[in-house]
Amino acid sequence: MIDTICFRAFQKRKMVGDATSTQVLRDLEISLRTNHIEWVREFLDDRNQGLDHLVEYLSFRLVMMRHEQRLTESRSSSEERLAAAGPAACSPAHNGYLRPALEMIDSPGVKRRSKHVAKLNMGEAKDDIHVCIMCLRAIMNNKYGFNMVIQHREAINCIALSLMHKSLRTKALVLELLAAICLVKGGHEIILCAFDNFKEVCHEKRRFHTLMEYFINYEVFHIEFM
Repeated sequence: MIDTICFRAFQKRKMVGDATSTQVLRDLEISLRTNHIEWVREFLDDRNQGLDHLVEYLSFRLVMMRHEQRLTESRSSSEERLAAAGPAACSPAHNGYLRPALEMIDSPGVKRRSKHVAKLNMGEAKDDIHVCIMCLRAIMNNKYGFNMVIQHREAINCIALSLMHKSLRTKALVLELLAAICLVKGGHEIILCAFDNFKEVCHEKRRFHTLMEYFINYEVFHIEFM
């Protein structure tokens, strides 16, 4: 997928060296931001389908990020329960309740996925997601690209889901793009649909629950930065 982006976006120019996916995406973002509008149009046209490939890759990395976050939370929870239970919990007779979480962390599926990512020379999911959002911002910086993005439901869904990113810079960038969409006719409905999807994917109790948490806990999330 990332190979397709490289191949088509850079007009069949071969990538040299051992560039990671993050480095490739950074090159793409620079090209989208600095090249002539015709280059951007060519990247987005029916032959290259650059937006589709970019969104598909972003969606994949978002899945990986959420998976990594769940593993981290599961590991932390297991360690806390082990510490609270004391030395006795380390014995085979008392550690059964820890086994499911630990087995999930060390499962063959997780190991295979990690090896697959390493083989493809991918960067960190959090870095790729941030740069993908920067690429989308560069695309939306002109009327042609903006219209393509707001008509691409999966693109809007992925932008909204990127709010789960730990970085405040990424959260701020996501809110900037979502706010821009709200300013156009029909934009509010588009954003509401995206947050309906966010609610389902992230298992929110109510729509906008996560976003409101950021505002409520302003000391933690530095909401003035957003």
